[in-house]
Amino acid sequence: MYFQNIETFWGVSNFLGNTLPFLFFGVVSAITIRREKTENLFFSNAALFVFCEIVQYIFKLGVCDVDDVFLNCAFYGIGLLSVKLFMRIAD
Repeated sequence: MYFQNIETFWGVSNFLGNTLPFLFFGVVSAITIRREKTENLFFSNAALFVFCEIVQYIFKLGVCDVDDVFLNCAFYGIGLLSVKLFMRIAD
């Protein structure tokens, strides 16, 4: 009754649930881990995201989805790069 199209609601909530936390995670990791190279931060966290999805698949926890890995990596990278660029401009 509240949602006319539950599939649209599921898609929007899935998108927001995979973007906002990882955008924030990218910003926080860029601020707290300043000396590490950007590529190392990105690829180590991408491996962590893949590992989490594999654990979900093995133990049948939640939904294991490749889209989650892509969205997590993309928005983590956006948060990470935005802070790194801002720090470079500010210096």
